[in-house]
Amino acid sequence: MAVDQNAKDEDRPAKVAKTVTLEVTQEGAQILALVDRMGDLTLALRRLGEKDAPVSVPVPLTTDATTSAVVKKLNEINKKTKNAGGTIRMYSGSQVVNVPVRMDAESAGE
Repeated sequence: MAVDQNAKDEDRPAKVAKTVTLEVTQEGAQILALVDRMGDLTLALRRLGEKDAPVSVPVPLTTDATTSAVVKKLNEINKKTKNAGGTIRMYSGSQVVNVPVRMDAESAGE
């Protein structure tokens, strides 16, 4: 990991880093690139020497359906209501628009 920040001098306040370089897997790079385009990205570090890796379920493909909190919530609602159509009806004034929703494999029951 590399950070664009120097150690604090006593004469000047510390500068907040704007760039962090990380070594990640190909899947991690895909996720970071997608999340960066979708909104804000926050870095959280584990303590030095922590040997327990975080428990994660492997995701074969990174898509908006696997990373977007909104799409995840819509898939949960879709699963609970058994909406096999996979659409959302949006009302805007007198206009009604049906928007197809791509379901992730877990919500689709695959």
